[in-house]
Amino acid sequence: MKPVRALVGALAAIVLSGQPARAQDVGVFDTATQIAEQAVSICAAVVFDGQSFESQLDGNEDWYSVDPRGTGSNLATHAWQSTTVNTTHVMRLPNGGCSFGIDRGDSEALRAHVQDVLASRAPFELISQQPARSGRATMYAYCVAEDHPRVMSIVAAERGSRPNFVLNMFRASDVAPSFCRRS
Repeated sequence: MKPVRALVGALAAIVLSGQPARAQDVGVFDTATQIAEQAVSICAAVVFDGQSFESQLDGNEDWYSVDPRGTGSNLATHAWQSTTVNTTHVMRLPNGGCSFGIDRGDSEALRAHVQDVLASRAPFELISQQPARSGRATMYAYCVAEDHPRVMSIVAAERGSRPNFVLNMFRASDVAPSFCRRS
């Protein structure tokens, strides 16, 4: 119920103030690309820089804590939801990794944008690409060639499938995991 209250409250404030909404003020109308950029920056700060989720999300007016069971993930141990109309969750994973899902947007454009954002962080190499969700999505797996590699998987779905875009990012516990070898 909290997401609906936040959205209704934000929309009411905009209507009652008579002022046009600005995405940078409220975040309610951010595009899928803007949301993905925020979420991947949060995940990169956690996975690459060793930051805590709390340092990235607590006190951030664009995100609020939610029950992880409501995200659709069976792995999330904690979750935050964006205040945007385009439902987005950032989730803590048990392995210290980070995940996020975005309900709407061009999933292939989001995938390309995320790769561009992360290019300055590390040279992620595409390891595999395969159908997912009974052929309604494509799963991409990436690794960085290093000991205990950083790993990223992306599920890019067809329009209308929710969540439309899912990213998981973590640091492998093994020095050279088999899943980072080209198949």
